[in-house]
Amino acid sequence: MGLFGAQGAFAGVDVGSAGVKVVAARPGPPPRVFAAAAVPLAPGAVADGIVVDPGAVAEPLRSAVRRGRAVTAVGVQQAVVRLLRFPRMSERELDGALQWEAEKFIPWTGETCLDRVILPSASGDEMEVLLVAAQRRAVDALVAAFRGAGARLAAVDLEALAAQRALVALGLVPDPDAGVFALVDLGEAATRVVIFSRGVPVVARAISLGGGEFTRAVAAALDAPEVEAEEMKRRWGVTEDSPAFAAVRPLAERLASEIWRSLEFFLLLNSSVDLEKVFLIGGNALQPGMPALLEEYLSRRLAERFGRGAREGVVHPVDPAALLGRAGQEAGIQLDARFVVSLGLALWRGK
Repeated sequence: MGLFGAQGAFAGVDVGSAGVKVVAARPGPPPRVFAAAAVPLAPGAVADGIVVDPGAVAEPLRSAVRRGRAVTAVGVQQAVVRLLRFPRMSERELDGALQWEAEKFIPWTGETCLDRVILPSASGDEMEVLLVAAQRRAVDALVAAFRGAGARLAAVDLEALAAQRALVALGLVPDPDAGVFALVDLGEAATRVVIFSRGVPVVARAISLGGGEFTRAVAAALDAPEVEAEEMKRRWGVTEDSPAFAAVRPLAERLASEIWRSLEFFLLLNSSVDLEKVFLIGGNALQPGMPALLEEYLSRRLAERFGRGAREGVVHPVDPAALLGRAGQEAGIQLDARFVVSLGLALWRGK
């Protein structure tokens, strides 16, 4: 029956470079999670965030998503988000204006999918519009994989917006339209940094350093097969107790430095705002010692660079298991930081 045992539940499907994460959930209040699964993918099925072998991705989807409707997403490597202001006009005039505006900031060649949301903050003679552009080839490849699996795809969302939806459901962002926070997705092939201001993603950057590089560093340092190195990484992480500490610590510090560069760039251009929290998601966030290392590094740099005083609690690892409740725990459903995006996708309801 797949993951659609409950009527009205969506399956949120996060297709990553190492595997597919699926969550079936129904919105609340409170939201309810019915099932979750992680299925590995063959190496090379997804490259640079784009499905290059739809057939290889469709195979694991067949067992997990055979009924009901699914929602998936593209990442920041394949999408651009801009908050734009226009004189007040009709929606037809706006769509024409957006076609011209989009050409100014799209960094890729080839066809593009465009979507937009008129924000309620618009007033007077101006309107604020959230414009999203995605590479059509990335969207088409996802659609082909779901079609090959016989699944009904309801929407292609953005990973960052799905993660934000999950943060709201978890109560970590009580008011999504206020404040400034960062979302750091520590994935297998890359790390994605997105900064939200007033509920809108205003900075998005992909860093080509992910969990896979840590695994390869452990394998090289200990002369171990990558399967064993992966287990060691999950057990020891970047702690001083790790037998590969000398190999993984420089990687972790380089990762922290790259994340800081993204945050610093935004704060320099927005000196009047304060970065309130940095939320960690993704499989690489589960490495022992990684949240503590990023907490120490980022809080120290904030103090040094902006004179805001060292403070604890800047970095917040996200644990979606809080939504399971007793029934979910008794059913043996496993949720962790890897499933934040797929949880948010499962909670999609047309927005």
